[in-house]
Amino acid sequence: MLGFQFAPSDSSGRFTFWAVEAHAAQGLYEDNDICSSSLWEYRTAGAGFAHVTVDPDRRFSREVGVRLYGGSQQSAYDVVRYDEEGMPMEPARIDGQPVSVLAPYVQVEGRHLGGHLGLQVGQVPLGGDESDDPGILPSFGARLGPRPFHFHFGVLDGPHFGAPAAAAHVGIGTGTLTSRGQEVRVQGGVSGSGYYVSGALPLGDVLVEPMVALGPAQLRYSGTQEETGHRVYQASLRARYHLSYEAAPAGRIPALPDSFALPPVAPDTAAQ
Repeated sequence: MLGFQFAPSDSSGRFTFWAVEAHAAQGLYEDNDICSSSLWEYRTAGAGFAHVTVDPDRRFSREVGVRLYGGSQQSAYDVVRYDEEGMPMEPARIDGQPVSVLAPYVQVEGRHLGGHLGLQVGQVPLGGDESDDPGILPSFGARLGPRPFHFHFGVLDGPHFGAPAAAAHVGIGTGTLTSRGQEVRVQGGVSGSGYYVSGALPLGDVLVEPMVALGPAQLRYSGTQEETGHRVYQASLRARYHLSYEAAPAGRIPALPDSFALPPVAPDTAAQ
C-alpha cells in the first residue's frame, strides 16, 4: 500500500488531500433464476486514487476518485455430467470468468446526509453472465441521518460491494469524522452475501476498512446424494494511506508598524 497527500490550507481552515488505496475481496454468492440457482466464488484485488476536500467544521467532506480492480470468478461446486446411459461421469468445474472493472465515483458526506454515485465499467460478470461486451452498471448509495446514528443502503457502491460481489446492502451504523478528515465508522446489516459487519479505523496515517459477511449454507444434490459445505460469505479489506497533516489555523491580522502609528493628540485639542 502506497499513498501520498498534498494538503494546502486556506484562511478558512478548509484543506484537501490526495490519497491512494488498495483493496481485495473474496467470497461466494448464490445466483437465483426462475427455475434454478447456482453458486459462484470470486477473488478480486485493485487500487484506487481520490481527491478529498474537508471543510473547517469537519462535518462536510467530498471525494472524487476512481478505482480499478480485476480478478476472476467460477462455479463454486463441481457439475456432475452424465453419459448416454445416464451414469454419472467425472465431476467438472465450470471454467472461470475474468473480472476487470473501472469504477469512477463521487462521494459527498454532510452533517445529516451522505451519498455515493458512480459507474462500474468493464467486464462485470454478475451471476455468470458470459457476455463479452463491456458492461456499464450504475453504482449508488446513501447515508440518511447524522454520523453518530444513521441508516444506509447501496448497490455496487464502494470497494466492498463492487462486482462481482453480491451488490445490494442495507443496514445501520455509527461513526464520526476526525480532525484529519478520516472517518471512524462501524456498520452492520444485510447484503447479498448475508449478514455483514464493516468498519473504518484510522491507525495513524492509515485508514483500515475490513468487512465480513456470512450467509446460509447451500445444499446441492448429485443424484440422490446431498452435497453440503458451500456457505455464502464475503471477506474484504480496504486500506488508504496519506501523509500526516494538520490544518494550519486561520491567520490573525498583524499589528501596525510604528511608522504608520497616528501622532499623539495634544491634551487641549482632545478636550476641545
